[in-house]
Amino acid sequence: MQRSGMDTRNEAVALAFVLATGCAPSAGEVPGYPLYSNTQVRLPADRIAHLAGTCTGAECIPPIKLIDGQDVSSYGSAFDLLPGCHVVALDTNVVAGNVYVSWHGSSAPVVFALRMKAGDRYVIQRDIVENMGQEGRLVTTAREEDARGASTPIEPVKIADEIGACRAWQPSARQP
Repeated sequence: MQRSGMDTRNEAVALAFVLATGCAPSAGEVPGYPLYSNTQVRLPADRIAHLAGTCTGAECIPPIKLIDGQDVSSYGSAFDLLPGCHVVALDTNVVAGNVYVSWHGSSAPVVFALRMKAGDRYVIQRDIVENMGQEGRLVTTAREEDARGASTPIEPVKIADEIGACRAWQPSARQP
């Protein structure tokens, strides 16, 4: 396959960034789409919670569809939110794959009630686990990563009461 000059220049810029910084940027380092009232002023990382939806494969669709009932699928895969409860629904349309095989289909609805804290990062990962290249199993995981690097798994909502409990929760000031 022939590449265009634009692709090569973009790759060169990305490679220069990696060489200059010593590492490639992760989803948490890229500013997310701000989902708070005054988007003219970007809030510092220690005042917001960062949410990233990731998936693997060349053809994957980032999994986040709705945040607090708002369709955010056209805003990318990373979001900055104010601390508090946020209800996140994943896209039921699944497209994932690599250069050899791709999967297209629908999944059961998956919803997370996230008690988001300032300065923390929340990652929802959707992967297809391949079995001999012809069959795959959809695996969705979520985790909270605090500023110290500790990671805590997050389970999806199993009963509606979990959303009510999340909405009643108030984030507290972070302890040193």
